[in-house]
This record gives sequence, structure tokens and C-alpha cells, in this order.
Amino acid sequence: MNMPGIRRVLEAAIRAPSGDNAQPWRFVVHEGPETILEIWLDPDADTSFYNRDNHAAYFALGACVENICTAASSEGIHTQVAVFPTAHEKMLVARVVCTTCPVSEHPRARAIVGRVTNRHPYEIDALPESVLTALTEAGRSDETQVHIMTKREDAKILGHIAATNEYVMLGDERLHRFFFEHINWTQEEDAKKQTGFFVASLALPPPALLGFKIARSWKRCSLLNTYLHFNKIVADQNAALYEQAAAFCCVTTSEESPRAAFAAGRAFEACWLEAQKQGLQVQPLMGTLFLRFASPAAGEEGLSPEAFERVKEGVSQLQSIFGYVGRKPYALFRVGKAKKEAVYTQRLSVDAVTTWK
Repeated sequence: MNMPGIRRVLEAAIRAPSGDNAQPWRFVVHEGPETILEIWLDPDADTSFYNRDNHAAYFALGACVENICTAASSEGIHTQVAVFPTAHEKMLVARVVCTTCPVSEHPRARAIVGRVTNRHPYEIDALPESVLTALTEAGRSDETQVHIMTKREDAKILGHIAATNEYVMLGDERLHRFFFEHINWTQEEDAKKQTGFFVASLALPPPALLGFKIARSWKRCSLLNTYLHFNKIVADQNAALYEQAAAFCCVTTSEESPRAAFAAGRAFEACWLEAQKQGLQVQPLMGTLFLRFASPAAGEEGLSPEAFERVKEGVSQLQSIFGYVGRKPYALFRVGKAKKEAVYTQRLSVDAVTTWK
């Protein structure tokens, strides 16, 4: 191997977040005078409603490339990224030319290992302006902006916008089935599959965990929705949890496109790593945003009209809360100091997702 550090860079790459821990990335490493790293989309990795037109997958691949670029200089590797480098190959999302350079650790490099979704309650104490500025600047680029909200009255609204996802998911058989198919109920199952969520990472209290196990059957869940409005109860409980944050952040772009989703993913991961570096935790609240790409038609291809209107209304509210105009929201997440530690999710190994040439 011409560049021994490439493997360590790829170990950083696979630590990126992805929807339902689907890990839609595949790598091809070409070794020669220059080492070229190709990042490919695996179209079979994420087939959920949340990934219509691969918006969620491109977003995840952006986060993956952000990790690559953040980790590379620590290995004495300089990276030059070309996004969607060939018009005829849509699955080739990025090509990274790697050359040697003096070793220089990126300020956020060490945060990659510690980055993890934390779904516990957060402290709501105000964050210093310097921290808010650092988060904003971390995700700013020619294509992306980061908007921050710290008002408590708006936190309640944002909690309910985020929890619209659970309301819709628990009320739609297809979304319900996909979600519960990606839950790993034991450590052994989690270690074997290396995709999806270990149930402990969801940080459910015992009563909620019991209800979760009962509701994993669509038939039971549907009955609970009919007679007890179960999906609304869960959504209201989650909204109350989500509002417990020191700040909410929203990443926006100027358009909705594969390239914009990729750029938003890079910005999102940079913000998350900056938060980790600052001693803060993050929970992505992305479901409602990505459901907006689903078709507003009942049936096999879309959400029910009622569900789609809820999603549409929630996305519309973000604009007035964060104050952006003419931009498209790709990420919503809460930030703060968590009261408990989180459980990490498994990842596929580097060799499982890499071809060496």
C-alpha cells in the first residue's frame, strides 16, 4: 500500500452518520503515483421513504467525505475533492486525490471517534456566544448556511416539528415496517448485522421500551393508534424530550439537488464534530425534513395526504423560526450537554465496504 494512512482515513470515513445507520457508502482505492479514493453510493443500502431520490444517502456521503478530509492531514495526506466527477456515472459521488503533505492535525480530527448520537435529555443552560459562532462557522460554505435558535418558546415548536416524524412513522405501515426491521434487539444481533440500531442506543426508559416492543407488530400498533392514539402519545412524549436542548441548529442550502444534499451532509458533520470538540452532544432530528421528498399521494408510492400535510406544515414552520428566506432545510439537530452517555452503533468494517486496486 503506497499510503498506509489511507486505511486509517477510511476508518474515520465509516464513522460518519447515516439514516437508520444504513451506511450507503462504498469505496474504491486506486494506488499509484497518486492514491485516488472513490466514494460510491450503494443504491441498495437505504431503500426507505426517507431516502426518496437518494437525498438522505447523498447527505450521508457528504458527512463521510467530511470525515475523510478532517482525518487526512493527521496521516500526512492532502485531499482534493471532486464532487460528481463524471456525468455518466451517477453512483460515483466523489473522487478524492490523495497526495503526501506534512502531518498536521485538523482541530476537529479527534472528535471523529467520540461523535455519537445522544438521545438523552440535555441541559438547557445557554451556550456561550463563542460556541454558537464556532458551530455556525464550522458548517458555513459557498453552498451551506447554519442557523441557530436558542429561544425556549421556539424549542417547544421545534420539538413538535421533529416529532412529526414519529407520528407519521407509527401511523404508516411501510414506514413502521422499515423502522422496526432496522432495530437490533440484542447485542449479538447488532454485532452480526452491523447496520441498523441497537435498541439500547435509542435511550428508551423502561415503560417506553415495553410499549416499543408491543408496537413492533403493525397489527398491534394499528389497533393502539385507533383506540388510544398511540402515535400521537409517542410523538408528544418525544417532543417534550427534544425541546430539552441548549440550542437547535438548521443547515440550509440554496437548492434541493444531489449536490446540495452532499454539501449539507458535509456541513452537518462539521457542525457535529465542532460540537463534540466543544464538549457538547448532538441528536439529529431529520425524519420530518426527509419525508418532505415523499409523494403527497396515498398508496404504494407516497404518504397519506394527512401525513404529508403535517410534514409540509412542519418544514414551513422552520423558515419562520430560523429566519432564512429562499433556502432549503436539509438538517435539523439539537445541541447541549447530555445528562447520560450514549450507546454507539455498529459499523461495517473497512474491508467490507472497500475495494483495493
